Amino acid sequence: MAGPVIKNIIKNKGKDVLDEAQKIIDASKKGTPNTKAEDLLQTPDPKKVRIKDKELKVNPDAETVTTITKKDFKVEPPKVADEISDDFLKQRGLDVFDNKIATSILRDFNINNIQSEADILKLIDDISKRFSKEFDLQKRGVKTNKVTKQVATLLNKNPEDLTARLLQLKPGSTLNAETILAARELLVAGMNKLDVLAEKASKELPDAKDVLEFRQHFALMSQLQMVIKGVQTETARALQQFRIKARSTNINVNLENLNAQNLLVELGGVEQSSGLAQLYLKTKDASQALKFTEETGVFANLTKVSDAIAESFVNVILSNPMTFVRNTGGNFIAQGMVAFERKLAASGFAGKGGKNSADAVAVYEDIAKAYGKSQAFSEIISEFGAAFRERRLPEIVSDITGSKVETRANAFSNDNFKFDNKALGTLTNITGQIFTLGRYPTQFINFQDVISKNLEYRSELYALAYRETMKRIEAGTLTLENAPSFLADRVINPTKDVVKQAYDAAHYVTFQTKLSDKSNSNRLRQLGNSVQSIKGNSGPFSWFTNYYLPFVRTPTNIASFTLERTPGFNLLLKNYREDLAAGGARRQLAIAKMELGAAFYSVFGLMGGYGYGSGTDPEFNIKGKADNLRLNNYQPKSLRIPIGDKVHQINTTGFDPLSMMIGQAMDFGQLVDMASNDHERSQDLANFGLALTLSFGENLSNSTFMAGVGQFIDDVKYLDYSLKNDTEDKFIQNWFAQYASSFKPTVVNQVGKFFNDNNQKLATEFGEYLKRNVAEADLNKRYDILGDEVAKFGVYSQIKTDPVRDELKRLNVSIDPFPRSISVNPFENDTNQIFAKSSASVTLNSEEQSYYQYLAGNNLKNGGFDVATQRPTPPLEQVLKSDLYLNGTEYEKEQIVKFYINKSRSFAEKQLLAETEIKNRITEEAKNKLMEKIITEQKGLDFPGSQTTP
Repeated sequence: MAGPVIKNIIKNKGKDVLDEAQKIIDASKKGTPNTKAEDLLQTPDPKKVRIKDKELKVNPDAETVTTITKKDFKVEPPKVADEISDDFLKQRGLDVFDNKIATSILRDFNINNIQSEADILKLIDDISKRFSKEFDLQKRGVKTNKVTKQVATLLNKNPEDLTARLLQLKPGSTLNAETILAARELLVAGMNKLDVLAEKASKELPDAKDVLEFRQHFALMSQLQMVIKGVQTETARALQQFRIKARSTNINVNLENLNAQNLLVELGGVEQSSGLAQLYLKTKDASQALKFTEETGVFANLTKVSDAIAESFVNVILSNPMTFVRNTGGNFIAQGMVAFERKLAASGFAGKGGKNSADAVAVYEDIAKAYGKSQAFSEIISEFGAAFRERRLPEIVSDITGSKVETRANAFSNDNFKFDNKALGTLTNITGQIFTLGRYPTQFINFQDVISKNLEYRSELYALAYRETMKRIEAGTLTLENAPSFLADRVINPTKDVVKQAYDAAHYVTFQTKLSDKSNSNRLRQLGNSVQSIKGNSGPFSWFTNYYLPFVRTPTNIASFTLERTPGFNLLLKNYREDLAAGGARRQLAIAKMELGAAFYSVFGLMGGYGYGSGTDPEFNIKGKADNLRLNNYQPKSLRIPIGDKVHQINTTGFDPLSMMIGQAMDFGQLVDMASNDHERSQDLANFGLALTLSFGENLSNSTFMAGVGQFIDDVKYLDYSLKNDTEDKFIQNWFAQYASSFKPTVVNQVGKFFNDNNQKLATEFGEYLKRNVAEADLNKRYDILGDEVAKFGVYSQIKTDPVRDELKRLNVSIDPFPRSISVNPFENDTNQIFAKSSASVTLNSEEQSYYQYLAGNNLKNGGFDVATQRPTPPLEQVLKSDLYLNGTEYEKEQIVKFYINKSRSFAEKQLLAETEIKNRITEEAKNKLMEKIITEQKGLDFPGSQTTP
């Protein structure tokens, strides 16, 4: 534990130390050299050391990273001899030239030096200069024919076509003979370099840097071929995802390596890239090798189309302005919670690090963290101000890679399709810009995350530098006078471990922690990684997997963030248990998470137990839960505040992780209350745990980034219903109509909400799905089991409450969903025995479903009438007041209610078919369906009305 001297220093001088250190940091940005931290250390005075030497785990000789210049980031390619070996040329069938290329020129053939197509052409032009004396301008045609045939062989093109193209060029133009030869030289040399890189990347345990360099050069070779073929490409945009460019001269080397690893994850992981290198090495034929570099990375044209669709879909669903509000809110909420936990660790038990107390959180370390964040925030505000004055977009640059977007970048462009036809390529790019909304949604959400990552990264650097500074002072190896310089150098030149911690912290608060990190023992992330791997390898079906799972990493990290702060259940996470056992700051912060979680559960758990809110309303039976929720207008993750005779509902959905934590805590309170009640529905401990697990899954699936999972569950239920009722053809039609309409930008839906009523609408056709939330005037309403309109989800709403609803909620009846089809026999009066007992299920359209729901609900609420027996049934409220019901057991009461629900629906079906227009449509469709079925079964047997002869 820190001694009183340190506490006194921090209280009176801590802010001064930070201010002085910041001055040194600011001066270093302007070129003023700063003193290295190691030069400020001294041998401690044993009389002044307040902690045992063995407890001081800080290594004075720890690895540090010094300031480097831009040239240090230049990736050195493998050495290439002036004379490229004949073995390579013969192996790939390229030994038609005496290939010569200067090593100095080839070393410039680096992706970090290629900014545009012009750079590639300039490189080719530089090489072509050495051929200028070998060609006689007056004999250009003769030389061109020879070079043409050789280059055509390499590019697998028709020599006559290429000859004709070259002969049309004016002397000295870009594609003159020496330029063509230069392009060929560069192409062959580049392929040779790719061979060397592939060998390194295909090792059993490849280094991430080698694998990334292979992927970078692989992409560059593809673009080189496109340039040589004369295709107009946006090279800089195409290669951007493969380039890791240092944005500042003092960027940390280790941060560059971390970014490389993160980029490889986005490209499919080290394993996939290494496998790509192995496949490439198996390609020996020249034309196949060139084709491989141009086309590999997508499995086939179907995969390209699928990736383009997926990119469009993700941009569409992210176009809702509320998405950006929730994303920003979620990031800052996470940062706020992490900052508060650091305060708990610093003020509550600073120095109490257990077996590793030397690495404990320093007293008032939270202030240093806040100070670092304020410095970063000031720089961001300054950039916004400058951008506003100069009428340009702000350039918030981050040295930290990563994105919530999991689809392939620029998939809907010619960078992906690589059409040789210029017009077709241009059309593809224009179409892609339209269908991806200019990619502004994904760019903007990345921009938001860049700000959050900058703030957290910088704040963590300051906090960790401050921690080490205080430990050094306490150990006697650093004087107070030298503390600002020491802290400043640790911020400017952080150690490898500090960079890793700050880097991880930046991804943690933006929910971008890698799921594939093998060192991570978090089983939840491991499960998420398996799901992400399946999605990432879906190939031609990426359009389908991205429909239901557009995001995997983000919701998995949100769930992990929540579970780490769930008392008791966080002990199920191996990584959390490891943090507790590790001691030092890891243990302190783990305990702080427990404290914060306990506070949440104490407050919101009680609210849930007393009925003032819920996450998923776990008290309802799984079967019929959706209808029970609609009946009471219960919405997930909501606070319910009774005022007078009304209950006001505030929905928190979208502001994860806060909303998920609140919802989970309120569900916990509800389940505790249910388990403690002394009635026949009391659950034992095992059932309680199962119910809590189910509620956790529901809280995850109804979060903003996992909305597709809820849709998937609904579709599976509908598919099962369709298979049972022989209406799978309508399911398929409905599914594709819904899928196609999902490409309507969500920003349109958000705007449309201001011009439509607050009730849910039904849709079964493509046109109806398009109109939802946009032009709903002629759409049909959804009704609950009592025949009342169902409200849409919203931030504010009111709970529906009355004696009938309250009793149905208490009784918790398992309600079957409203049917989507009805079974009829159009030949019931036919004397032919083939048809007499035959029937067919017909799917109801949206108008018929809406009318059926209204009739059934009205029959239950106000009393029904059996048109067959001419006998009425009483209203449900009257039934609930009868002696038969009041004197019955809970089971008997449930059966009585279910009996009247079924009766009301039976009456509604007869009432529906009593409508002539509806009956004629349903009967006709049933007849056609039944005729087709009978013809198939009877193998063409003729019957009345059939046009088929035996």
